[in-house]
Amino acid sequence: MTQGELDYAIRQALNNFDKWNDCTGAIPKGTSWYYEAQTCIEDAVKIGAKIACEGTEADLSDITEEEKEQKFPPKPTPPELKPRIIRMGRIS
Repeated sequence: MTQGELDYAIRQALNNFDKWNDCTGAIPKGTSWYYEAQTCIEDAVKIGAKIACEGTEADLSDITEEEKEQKFPPKPTPPELKPRIIRMGRIS
């Protein structure tokens, strides 16, 4: 399967998902759930294509481990909060 064929299969699957989602309204477009569903569909097409081409013993780690390899910046740690004492309407 060529990259172009795989891209076409993914587009068709996403178009089918959009048709279904437009009818049901199950997942609001533009939300994180919508994009997560699209990613699951893309992965399913890639997995199906790889198994169809290489058989059931195909190594799927390049598809299933893809998310772990993405570089996300670490969450900033919140600064430590010092307790403040309020005296006579003033904060010290």
